[in-house]
Amino acid sequence: MVITGREENVTDDAASLLLVVSVMMLYAALLGGPGALIGNFHNQARAGFCLGLLLGPLGWLIAALLPTHYDHLCRTCRGGVPPGARRCMHCGESLGRGGRVRT
Repeated sequence: MVITGREENVTDDAASLLLVVSVMMLYAALLGGPGALIGNFHNQARAGFCLGLLLGPLGWLIAALLPTHYDHLCRTCRGGVPPGARRCMHCGESLGRGGRVRT
């Protein structure tokens, strides 16, 4: 017994799924990508991507206003230190060789 039209429905479903996934990826690239680039200036690319993806241009603005996140802290004042710095920009304390500090 052959059911006609069943194969066409399966291929239509696969094409629809492919179209939906493609549109979602395009949406993520167009909205999340600029958010990640903006957030990267503050060392928060992941937060910028999520904000851009969820809020669009408003998320880009919020990502631009995020505070800068530093991976290292000064031993003396616990202020944020950019990578490669030799002195703390807050208290002027020497950070040692190559700007390596404890986190």
